[in-house]
Amino acid sequence: MMEWYGYTTKHQIEVVAIWVESLIQQIPFETLMNDCSALISVWDDSIDWFSQVWLLRMRRLGVSGFIHIAKPNSFGERIGRYLWMRKHPEMEFLFFSTKQEVAAWLKLHDKEDNISVD
Repeated sequence: MMEWYGYTTKHQIEVVAIWVESLIQQIPFETLMNDCSALISVWDDSIDWFSQVWLLRMRRLGVSGFIHIAKPNSFGERIGRYLWMRKHPEMEFLFFSTKQEVAAWLKLHDKEDNISVD
């Protein structure tokens, strides 16, 4: 789970994303949760890199699901909608407003074995 807070820069986003990539190479997992509910800034300067380059790298590493959390009418929601529109065809992209919605979805779909949203 990646949790974003406050303002972010393109450099910060790329550093974190590359760190996550190296982590997945060591400890493979299929689903990435991206929590932008506390994000204030926009990612306009890095959204193309994130959606066109980094998500494709994640797919090659075996990540097949992307869960995005953002408050309604926020910059995080805007990012999520953009990613959803540009997602890689083979990656499942789910969009939620709160961690509680994610937990309910996971429980409903019997996918909560190894995933914690707290």
